[in-house]
Amino acid sequence: MGEHLRRVRLDRGLSQRQAAEAIGCHPTALLPWEKGSAEPELRFLPAILRFLGYDPRPAPATFGGRLRAAREAKGLTARELARRLGLDPGTLAAWGDGCRPRS
Repeated sequence: MGEHLRRVRLDRGLSQRQAAEAIGCHPTALLPWEKGSAEPELRFLPAILRFLGYDPRPAPATFGGRLRAAREAKGLTARELARRLGLDPGTLAAWGDGCRPRS
């Protein structure tokens, strides 16, 4: 993620302060993300993906992986997604572990 942030920022000719403003984080948070010494908090992921214009994470191969990637792209915790879907958090966790949803 960090290298992608750095490359897009530089391609756009933005300073770290300008990129941080576009993402909605403090400028000092961006440097460790770009260096790969820290991962952004989940709440910043939607803004980072909008800033990049794409999702640099590897495409998940499983239903649970796709569910998690979609949830994270929206900046939602598993508990918040379960609440929004009207599910028990355990059901959502089971889906993430590979148990298929029943129709």
